[in-house]
Amino acid sequence: MNGTAHSRDESLVASLIGDGRPLLALVAVSLMLSGGFALFLSATGHFLPHDVRFLGMDTEQLCGIHQCRIVHFMFHDRVSFGGALIAIGWLYLWLVQFPLRAGEPWAWWVFVISGISGFGSFLAYLGYGYLDSCGLILFFCVWCGLPTKSLWQALALAGGTGFVTAIGIHPLIGYTDLTHRAPAYAGVAMFVGGIILSYKPMCRSEMALPAGLSPASPTFEASRSGN
Repeated sequence: MNGTAHSRDESLVASLIGDGRPLLALVAVSLMLSGGFALFLSATGHFLPHDVRFLGMDTEQLCGIHQCRIVHFMFHDRVSFGGALIAIGWLYLWLVQFPLRAGEPWAWWVFVISGISGFGSFLAYLGYGYLDSCGLILFFCVWCGLPTKSLWQALALAGGTGFVTAIGIHPLIGYTDLTHRAPAYAGVAMFVGGIILSYKPMCRSEMALPAGLSPASPTFEASRSGN
């Protein structure tokens, strides 16, 4: 009866929001949808209405300038940005579902710092700059997170999405300058090497844990620190 009474008194909004993690998960999904929409616009060759108003011309008109290279360059940036948003969404979902649910303070700080730097970077467009928080989130997830299968999967999905979009768009638009692409090639080489080498210790480490011991438990963290 007490449980029934409690459920009757519980607010709908409070039940949906809970401890805040559902809202953060919604942010993650929204970022991924926004990134997917950016990829869709680039694939279909369309500008947003406010882009057209600001430029004073549509895609076809702008494409008549310098063999459409300006349009291709704009789509090149938009695809890279869309891939970064999807990558951040994957990492945010992992943070919500695992370390934040386990009550690890560093995960909350990652949301705060990356949120301020990421969403605040929109103001940087006033000065024609841009700040990408994807690398920041990736660093803290690797540095502070436990070496678990879920983290490996999140890193693989985030890094794979980011690198595939960032590198794959270049040959499609004919932007083949090696000097420009060299840092991305170096990054993907290090990423693939790290993902391959970390697969066994991260994806199979949980199998060796004693029964009842979770990677998120204080006992596991203490034993990990002692080793």
